[in-house]
Amino acid sequence: SYNDLVNYGYVKGRPTIGATFTTNQRGYVEVTDVEPGSVLKAGDIIRAIKLEDSNAFVNVDEASLSSYIRNMEVGEKFQLRITRSGFSTIVTVTVFEYTE
Repeated sequence: SYNDLVNYGYVKGRPTIGATFTTNQRGYVEVTDVEPGSVLKAGDIIRAIKLEDSNAFVNVDEASLSSYIRNMEVGEKFQLRITRSGFSTIVTVTVFEYTE
C-alpha cells in the first residue's frame, strides 16, 4: 500500500521466493537471478509446482507461477520440480517477504 511505501520503502507482506525467472527461448521457465539464501540457482528450469494442499505436481508457465506466488502467504512452503544441470530434482521453497 501507499502507506507501506512511505513508512518502510516497500509494500509489507508481499510474497517472493527470492528468484527472478523468465520464459527462455525453448519455452521453459528459467531462473535468471536469485537472492542469497534461495534454494534455487540461476539456470534452474522450473517444470512444475506442488502446493501444500495438493497431492500432484502441476506444470507451470511464467504467468501461472507468478500468480501462485502472489497468492501465497509469507512462511508458506511448496515444492517445485526443477531441472538443474540436466538432472530432475524436487526442491522445497519457503515464501518470504519482498523487501525492496
